[in-house]
Amino acid sequence: MNIVRRAARVNGKLTEIDMTKMKLEHHKSRNEIMPVFKSYRLLFRFIVVLILWFVLSLSYYGLTFNVGRIGHNVYLEFLVYAVLEMVAYISCLFINTRFGRKPLNIGGFLLAGVACVSSTLILQYVDGDKGWLIIALSAIGRMGVSAVFANIFVYTSELFPTTIRSFILAVSNFTTRIGAVIAPYISALGTNSEVSSTSLTFGVLSLVAAVLSCVLPETCNTKLPDSMGDMEDQLSDVRNRQTRRNDIVPVKKDTTL
Repeated sequence: MNIVRRAARVNGKLTEIDMTKMKLEHHKSRNEIMPVFKSYRLLFRFIVVLILWFVLSLSYYGLTFNVGRIGHNVYLEFLVYAVLEMVAYISCLFINTRFGRKPLNIGGFLLAGVACVSSTLILQYVDGDKGWLIIALSAIGRMGVSAVFANIFVYTSELFPTTIRSFILAVSNFTTRIGAVIAPYISALGTNSEVSSTSLTFGVLSLVAAVLSCVLPETCNTKLPDSMGDMEDQLSDVRNRQTRRNDIVPVKKDTTL
């Protein structure tokens, strides 16, 4: 209350806030978690977000553990990874506001998936010294995953209302830790000359995550919901627009003479 009164005084506003009402609203917000599990649309969105966080962490740390497995300088490889990760974070600032959260999410996962699958195909079917090409593809894949990592915190926060946002982020971070724990074991499946199996795993999962990202809505420059009631109103508006679109029957022109 002291912070609120000081903010009002600095802004030249006079405000009186009912503490009883604030407590009731806070108590009400605790009961707004259960509707997530009762609405199939919100539950599906929640499950998709958890899968994206899991795949993101698994791919990020899995590709990191692959550093040095090709047989080249591990310090130079890690430097390449770090430079491209910085490029991903800087470019995310522009792409996130210019094109939106959803295209960045899809593009990052797609880039990582294509790079990892391509490195697997090169390892299997291309002869000769291909070490630095594999390192470059792995670094590009990790760059795509890093861009998604910088974006998914904002994207997940905007996909759900304010009253349950902290709960969604907490569960998502828990799912991320599961992926981070599993990543070393998947990375250990490949030996120094056999990285194709791990790269294929990360690549396929990233492509699946890119497809799942397509079902999520765009949140850039949209009004964010403050409560579950606002979220239900948004979902009902989407259903109404889809219904009106389906009810429109094209008029056929009479071409008979």
